[in-house]
Amino acid sequence: MCTLTSLTSLNILECRALSTVDAVSSLHALRTLNISWCMALSDVSALRNCTALRTLNLRYCYQLSDVSAVSSCTALTTLNLRCCTELSDVSAVSSCTALKTLNLSCCPKLSDVSAVRNCTALRTLDLYGCNRMSNQGVLALSSLPALTRLNLRFCDELTAAGVEALRNTAASTSLHIESSAR
Repeated sequence: MCTLTSLTSLNILECRALSTVDAVSSLHALRTLNISWCMALSDVSALRNCTALRTLNLRYCYQLSDVSAVSSCTALTTLNLRCCTELSDVSAVSSCTALKTLNLSCCPKLSDVSAVRNCTALRTLDLYGCNRMSNQGVLALSSLPALTRLNLRFCDELTAAGVEALRNTAASTSLHIESSAR
């Protein structure tokens, strides 16, 4: 039987019946994992063993609500959770201090991203369409020294006062904020 323990990149796209990624638990050399459009995926706990991951794409995994396993993926530089519509907690990303790009767009249950305050290398954060995102939920972003791009469009609970609070921080000197706040 063939083993794939040296595999560094894996794409699992549009496997609509896939509900777990247990098969990746032994792929310790995996650096890039793309599991997009797997609409039934709800269990990614096996990612705890994928500590070499640099890029993780879980976009359009509509049933995914728990990403706590990414706390073990401390080498992550890119994490895409776009349209994980059941996701309401991203506290696990606080362990991903090497993270440079984080896409949480269209995660309508998210209201707070204060956990990213530990991601001091974060340059790009996309919160487009996180319509429960509040002023308080984004205030922790003001402490991110590397953040240069922030998308807050269609964050319906965010007000102009919240956006201005971000603009008036030391980190905002080169920060480009897109917002539709009123």
